[in-house]
Amino acid sequence: MAGAHQLSTAIDRPGAQDAPATPKPKRTCDRLMNAKQTVPPKTNWMQGLFLPWALIAFVCCAPYIVYVALGIDKFTLAELLKRISWSALVVLPHVFFSYRKIYLLASLSALLTLGVVEIFHAITFHGKLTIASVFVFFESNLSEASQFLQMYVTPPLGAALLAFIVVSLFGWHRLRTEPMPNAHRATLGFVAYMFCIPFIIQSNVEGATRDPNEPYYGENANPRDYAFTGPFAEVVAAVEDYKTQIDAYHEEAAKRKNGTLNFKATPSAFDKKQLYVLILGESTDRNHMQIYGYTRGTNPRLTAERDDLLVFQNVISAFTHTQPALKAALTFSSQAGNKSYSEVYSILDLAHAAGFKTYWISNQSPIGIWDNAVSVLASTADETVFVNRTGDSTAALLTNSPDEKLLPPLEAALNSQDADKKFIILHLMGAHGTYEKRYPESFDHFTDTSTIDIGDRKYLDKERLDKINHYDNAIYYNDYVVSQIIGAVKGTATTTDSIASIVYVSDHGEEVYDTQDYFGHDWNRVRRHHVEIPFMVWVSDAFKRERSKTVQWMQANIDSPFQTDDLIYTLIDQLGIQTDLQDTRHSLFSAQYRSKPRLVYGVNYDTELRDKPKKATFAAAKAVPKTVKRGG
Repeated sequence: MAGAHQLSTAIDRPGAQDAPATPKPKRTCDRLMNAKQTVPPKTNWMQGLFLPWALIAFVCCAPYIVYVALGIDKFTLAELLKRISWSALVVLPHVFFSYRKIYLLASLSALLTLGVVEIFHAITFHGKLTIASVFVFFESNLSEASQFLQMYVTPPLGAALLAFIVVSLFGWHRLRTEPMPNAHRATLGFVAYMFCIPFIIQSNVEGATRDPNEPYYGENANPRDYAFTGPFAEVVAAVEDYKTQIDAYHEEAAKRKNGTLNFKATPSAFDKKQLYVLILGESTDRNHMQIYGYTRGTNPRLTAERDDLLVFQNVISAFTHTQPALKAALTFSSQAGNKSYSEVYSILDLAHAAGFKTYWISNQSPIGIWDNAVSVLASTADETVFVNRTGDSTAALLTNSPDEKLLPPLEAALNSQDADKKFIILHLMGAHGTYEKRYPESFDHFTDTSTIDIGDRKYLDKERLDKINHYDNAIYYNDYVVSQIIGAVKGTATTTDSIASIVYVSDHGEEVYDTQDYFGHDWNRVRRHHVEIPFMVWVSDAFKRERSKTVQWMQANIDSPFQTDDLIYTLIDQLGIQTDLQDTRHSLFSAQYRSKPRLVYGVNYDTELRDKPKKATFAAAKAVPKTVKRGG
């Protein structure tokens, strides 16, 4: 009762209800409501502009710094300022976005990708990333890309590129992007735009002074004037230009296959069957071939058949990569000025017009980034067979595809009775990297490194010597495949008494530590081994009887200088086609043949590359001049 009385007294005491109550803890929702009412802090200049700008500038300038460090490019303040100014243009939009950090991540990811590719290209090939390199990438399939990375990405290089990526992403992670008032956005945006002005002025000057006839690539691709240029602008332009060309050729190829041709072509009149075969090798340097004097026995079968072969001694390719080399060899593109690939005719077009049944049988994958130009060209044949489908599946990237897989479809084409005139193109994998995947285990013939007598022993360690052995084994297996093809065609020609011939030529050569500490065929490091290729001819007895003059002209030109950007004219004479498109001055099988200055990316092979170990200086992605004066 006493406790109750005391409680009642306390309640009734005057002023007791006016005493302040103990405040209760605020709920989470109350704190959030109050937070929304707070005034956002102003973003300072460092976080709002300069640190994001510095991060983007670092990624854009890193490849240029590598170029200068490796001696690929000279340092100029103008180029450095251009890249820094271009970085301000990239950063400018982020000032006005609500999700600024997401925008920076997207921009950084794109620039990092291009930067990594540029740095990789500079370190691996000691040259700038060019439009030619971009086109080669577009025209590669997944299998080739996988093998390429296996060949060239070493642990130190991979670690360096990974460090570049990690540092850049860490810088992005440390950026703060607090809310920013509109007035502050406008101020920062104006300052960023002012820093962009030097880049915009220089871009307009470059766009106005660009030579409209200057090609981007080895073939005569049509360039456009770009008023807007930057560190990666030509790469973007190449993507658009390449896709446009492929689409145009798809459309044109469909028309040609359906018989829409604006020229006339007639075959030679013979009362016998005609069978002509073109074997397209891959990455085959004739200096690694026994039949051309190599000290190792890489061609025992072809050497044994040498008396039946015409072995041409002085033939080079026009380019160091498959796609431009074959486009120049199989079409009139090399003599067509600035016409695009889709605007010129191919040897398949002429053969089709002359009444030949045409075949394209390939061990190279048909799938590129979109479609590569050669696979589109192949689609114009009456029958197209791709025996190598490894590029279609990521799971099959490590699967070998030996060239002997071409023999069954070749036999089927030879045995077909539906045409008296046939033209068959066989496209090999040849000695394409990676070399150890180009031959079955049973052809692992060269294992002893003591018999290797090329290169400089100062850099030829065991790994490099093994690489040479792998390449020579690929040549050794290629000897088997080519001899099998010759045997199959010879058997058919003998049985049917056909007028038959075979031309074997490689698309380009390969450097395998012959003159430098490098293997592959990148144009930035081109030497004579990249372009010195085999060129051999076999003819049947009926060919010798019926076309004896052609055989005489072949023999007369066996030592003549020749470049395969004129191959289409030689193939016209191989097939005996009569057409107004022929120019016999370009044909190695003609009495009127005249040699020409042989240019490799604008450099004269005979004066600058042939038998010269020192690398020549190359103009970036220059094509052969449109008009070439021929000798004698």
